[in-house]
Amino acid sequence: MKKKNKILIVEDTHEILAHLQEFMMMEGNEVFTAGNGAEALLQLNNVLPDLIITDLLMPKMTGYELLKELKKQDAWSKIPVLVFSAKPLDESMSIKEMGADLFVLKPSHPETLLHHVNELLNKA
Repeated sequence: MKKKNKILIVEDTHEILAHLQEFMMMEGNEVFTAGNGAEALLQLNNVLPDLIITDLLMPKMTGYELLKELKKQDAWSKIPVLVFSAKPLDESMSIKEMGADLFVLKPSHPETLLHHVNELLNKA
């Protein structure tokens, strides 16, 4: 039996969050959600996910701020992070400098996103 991966999705747009959650659950993953970085940190106190998918531009705590917080905790710093954002990556900063493992620009075909998710989970 295939191991259920735990995925934390951090997204402030409800429709996108719902679609991502449904799609990842259909693939057999256990999914946890947060509407911003602050909610994600609360979730991380309860569950240690195998992967985090996060948006960058969100209220209360952005994805950038979340990535900085993840680096501060040993257990969290090892979690692969896929940034899924409509904001193009700032050319002055690499994905690794940002603290993420992969960047996917919205909108993206669900199969493409799933390919990247599986790629990160298989590396971990």
